Amino acid sequence: MDRIFNKIGKVWSMIRQDGLFNSISRILKMMRVLFKSTGNGEVLIITSGLGDSALYRGRHVAEELSEHGFVAKTTTQDNLFLLKSLDRFDVFVLHRVTCSVKIEQFLKLAKEKGKTVLFETDDLTFDIAYIKNSNAFENMNAFEKSQYDEKKIKCLFNNSQIKYATTTTEKLFRHLNKKNKNVFIVPNKLSKADVKVADKILNKNKNNEVIIGYFSGSASHDRDFTVVSNVLIRVLKEYKQVKLFIGGPIKLGDEFEKFSNRIVYKTYTERHKHFENVASCDINIAPLEIGDDFCESKSEIKFTEAGLLQVPTVASSTEVFKKAIRNGENGFVAESENEWYFMLKSLIENKKLRTTIAAEARKTILNKYLTISDGNKEYYNFLRQKINGSTLENIESLKNIEKEVDTAVIIANWNGKEYLSVCLKALRKQIDKNFCTILVDNGSSDGSLEYIKENYPEVSWIKLKENTGFAHANNVGIRVAFTMKQIKYIITLNNDTDLDREYIKILREYIKNAPKNVVALQPKVLNFYNKDNIDATGILTSIEMSAVNRGKDEKDEGQYDEQVNIFGPSASAAMYKRSMLEEIKLSGASYFDKDYFAYYEDVDLAWRFHLKGYESRFVPDAIVYHVHSATGQNFSSFKAFHIHRNHYYNIIKNAPFCIMLNILFILIPIRYLLLIVSVLKGSGASAKLKEGARNKKQEGIISIVFRSWIQIIRQLPNLIRKRREIQMGVVCGHKIFFKIMKKHYVKLRKVVFG
Repeated sequence: MDRIFNKIGKVWSMIRQDGLFNSISRILKMMRVLFKSTGNGEVLIITSGLGDSALYRGRHVAEELSEHGFVAKTTTQDNLFLLKSLDRFDVFVLHRVTCSVKIEQFLKLAKEKGKTVLFETDDLTFDIAYIKNSNAFENMNAFEKSQYDEKKIKCLFNNSQIKYATTTTEKLFRHLNKKNKNVFIVPNKLSKADVKVADKILNKNKNNEVIIGYFSGSASHDRDFTVVSNVLIRVLKEYKQVKLFIGGPIKLGDEFEKFSNRIVYKTYTERHKHFENVASCDINIAPLEIGDDFCESKSEIKFTEAGLLQVPTVASSTEVFKKAIRNGENGFVAESENEWYFMLKSLIENKKLRTTIAAEARKTILNKYLTISDGNKEYYNFLRQKINGSTLENIESLKNIEKEVDTAVIIANWNGKEYLSVCLKALRKQIDKNFCTILVDNGSSDGSLEYIKENYPEVSWIKLKENTGFAHANNVGIRVAFTMKQIKYIITLNNDTDLDREYIKILREYIKNAPKNVVALQPKVLNFYNKDNIDATGILTSIEMSAVNRGKDEKDEGQYDEQVNIFGPSASAAMYKRSMLEEIKLSGASYFDKDYFAYYEDVDLAWRFHLKGYESRFVPDAIVYHVHSATGQNFSSFKAFHIHRNHYYNIIKNAPFCIMLNILFILIPIRYLLLIVSVLKGSGASAKLKEGARNKKQEGIISIVFRSWIQIIRQLPNLIRKRREIQMGVVCGHKIFFKIMKKHYVKLRKVVFG
């Protein structure tokens, strides 16, 4: 109920300040966001509402995180689907969220599910003493003030679940540190959309007038404006060509009455119009009360917005502005009224100075204050650890790779030290050096990582705290690779491989000249120990969507030496286009579906890119030697379980609906009958699994089947959600299915009996 009253208060303040007509669009936005699904991802930023604060700390931070390899989204605390998001994200950031029954329930469930929750603020709103002494609090109505009840603030801020915090300034950082929070500074930044808007309205012709602009944004800055009031009166008296532009609900003193014909007032405007208003000014001012903690905690937004629009700023000499503004170079900072007067006078009288300062300010903003700019690496590392489970990483060398490097090799490793030397030596010997290597270690205990650090300093690495599986480890590596915009191609490489010296050269040359719809390449993979035998030349699929490696265990006599389209590549040594991976990834940045853990994740990926109309190609001249199933072991219960379960994951997610029903109710019973025959005859993988279970005391076939189906049933809601995501936009899926079967089909008998 308190939240309802608070919303009523905000709406009333909005209407009172801006009028009913101007407030309608904002009110409608508030209503729409209540019903908007949060979707899926990694980081969800939850704000208390809309407005500029939520824009910068919500959408802009989400965009920054997205630019640096995360899947981040935003919503408000009043969203009707908020609690459902707990199963769809790993990290939650609460920006100015106030305590309510729903939020208390949210925090309780977050704790139960082991989710990471951060407190987020861009103001001293978490300290009741500062709030109640602020000008902002004085201007609130009773409904709005109700959200700043001390118990409500402490309920959230003192919650044991919230150990971490993000904020905008060093002043706020110190305040939060005193409250025993682990704090990350995440400065306010301008979005890509802001840059586009600014570029459109730059260089507008201005007349001989000089317009000084003050943009308050809210009715909380009356006291700040008094810092410069006397100076502005003096300037208006001395310079008849000077006008004053007031953007926001500021109450000017009576002394400004006689200059009313030279003062323009504007209330709330949409962002693009706000930018036009700022750009129409010749000088931007940002006065704040120096020494007041509430004011000193404010960020540099007024400088960054004006700078982007090439408008010079004079600001109060607060800690934040002194850090952002190089006095006399890209702006001015003033402490006293005399300094304010001198700096405004200099800019009014000297157009060239205005132009020079403005140009330098824009350069500063474009280099440092955009969502695409380098951010807080410590914060990004923290998020990666909470999302991916990484405990250590060394990826700094990736920032220094040469411009020609457009390929990243991802190696997922778990206790593979005995194989790594061969694989990494082969990468060192590659003729084509235009690639970087990222090894993702799945919590190895055999000294793999120590070996890498000592012997292969060129390899970037990420250490995960436990074995998260092949699919997830590759996703982690791909996400890190994609933080570098120059990376266009990904190679997923098993740790138990050896490579021909021209392997990368051949794949890179081929993919660059391939048709646009070819998005994945398969090299010729031969057996590591018997180099005359084939391990894989691609993937084939059966009518019920089982899969086998094309040519597996056949002697290589040149029968697969032709470049042909294939269903998909085996991820043991495949190359994928970045553009395709970004297009078909599942929510949560799952390029490979991490729920598969291992096996068939490459089959799933192939189905997904085929459903989008893409193709895959076999490139026989690129040669790889592979130790098949070195980690998972051939005919082990581990491998059998994951292949069996993931096979059904693929059917449920990727098959056209009618075909899926036929597979599940007609073909699968036939498959199980064939498996029984296989075991009785003593031929095929099932028979070898049974023999292994008897000799090594492994899990039996019946147990594996039942355990698989228990997992499938438990995961059904999640699989259906992914199915909707995959099938969205797919036209004539059944035609694609039969086209694949026609070109890349293997008989079910071949799958079962080998």
